[in-house]
Amino acid sequence: MARLLSEWWGILAALASLAPTCATARAQAVAPTNPPPIFQDWTRSVAERVNDLVGRLTLEEKAALMGVEAPAIPRLGIPASSWRNEGNRGICRSGRATVFPQAIALAAMWNTELLHRVAVATSDEARIKHREAPTRTYHGLTYWAPVSDLVRDPRWGRAQDTYGEDPFLVSRCAVAYVRGLQGDDPVYLKIAATPKHFAVYGQETDRASVNLEVSEKALWEYYLAPFHAALVEGKAGSVMTAFPGVNGAPCAANPRLVREILREEWGFTGPAVTDLNAVSHLHERFKLAATLEEAVVRAVQAGLDILGTSGPRLTKPLLAAVNNGLLREEQLDESLKRSLALRFRLGMFDPPERVPWNQIPESRLGCEEHVRLARETARQGLVLLKNAPVAGRADPAPLLPLDARRLESLAVV
Repeated sequence: MARLLSEWWGILAALASLAPTCATARAQAVAPTNPPPIFQDWTRSVAERVNDLVGRLTLEEKAALMGVEAPAIPRLGIPASSWRNEGNRGICRSGRATVFPQAIALAAMWNTELLHRVAVATSDEARIKHREAPTRTYHGLTYWAPVSDLVRDPRWGRAQDTYGEDPFLVSRCAVAYVRGLQGDDPVYLKIAATPKHFAVYGQETDRASVNLEVSEKALWEYYLAPFHAALVEGKAGSVMTAFPGVNGAPCAANPRLVREILREEWGFTGPAVTDLNAVSHLHERFKLAATLEEAVVRAVQAGLDILGTSGPRLTKPLLAAVNNGLLREEQLDESLKRSLALRFRLGMFDPPERVPWNQIPESRLGCEEHVRLARETARQGLVLLKNAPVAGRADPAPLLPLDARRLESLAVV
C-alpha cells in the first residue's frame, strides 16, 4: 500500500511540474502578435501613416530624405527611391523602352485622346522599369513631366520639349498627359506626374540666373494657365520649379509662387521639387544667399520640399541650418509630410500585391501596340504648310518668295 501511494504521489508531482509548461504554451498560442507600426498599416489613412513615420525619423534622416535620391532607412524598412525620372515622350535613360515624338509634335496632332494614350503607355513601361530596379535612378515612380512651359522665343533650347506657345493648347495637352501618367485607380497613383518648370521658363540666355519681370496679367493669363490646369484640373502629384527669377525672386526661393499661389490660392498639397542644383544657384549665380546654408533656408522657407541635390551637399547645410537656429525641425517635417504622402499614394510602403499597377506584365515594355502608337502619333504630328497668298493682302504673290518652276533644290534649316 505504501508503495502504491508513493507511485501516485510521483505521478501527481510529475503532472504538477508539467502544468506551468502547458500554461505557458497555451498562453503563447493565444497571445496576440505585436501590431505593425502605423506607417506600415495600409488600413490607416495616409495622414496617420505619414505622421507616424515622420515621428520615427531622426533629424539626419529627415535631411537626407529631402534630396532627389532618397536613401534607404534600413532600421525602419524604408526603401531607397529616386525622384529623378524623365518621361516627357516615353521613359528615357533606363534602357529599352518605347520612344514617342517630341512634345511639340505631339501637340501638333491636336488630339488629346491620342496624347492620353501615349501617357498611359509611358506609365505602363515606367511601372515595369520600377519593378526591375526600384531603387535605381530613372527607375522611380515620380516622373518630371509634362513640360508645361510656353514657348515665347523659339531660340530657347527646350522649345521642342513643350506643347507650343498657346496657353489653351498647352493646358489641354498637359491635363491629358497628367491623367494618362497617373492612372485612374481610386487608391494608388500609377506614377506621379510633375509638371515643369514653374514658372515663366523660356529664356535661353542666362536661364539659370536671369530675373524676369512679368506683369500680373501676363503671369496669370499666359504663363500660369497650363500649370493651373495640370495641377488643379489634372491633379498632378507634384510640381517642379524653374531656374530663373520671377519679379525679383528665383523660383527655387519664391514664396509668392510656391506658398501663396500654389498652396494657398490653388490648394496644391503635393511636394514641390527644385530643378537640379537650383538651390546652389541661389548662392553661386543669383548671389541671393551668402552661403549654401542660407540657400537651403530660403528654399525651405519658400515652400520647397525636394531640394535638387543629394548627399552631404544637401544634408550638411540643412543640418547646420537647424542646429544654428535658422530653420526649425518642424519646417523639415512640413516638407517631408508632403513628399512622404506622395510615396504612400504610390504604394511604396505597401505589399506589392495590393498595388494593381504592379501587375502590368513585362511584355508591355516596348510592345508592338506601343510601337504602333508611336508611329501613329508621328503621322498625326506632321504639319504640311502651303505657300499661298496672304488673305486680305493686295499683293497676289505667295507669302514666301519661292517659285516652284525655278527651284531645283531646297534646304530646310
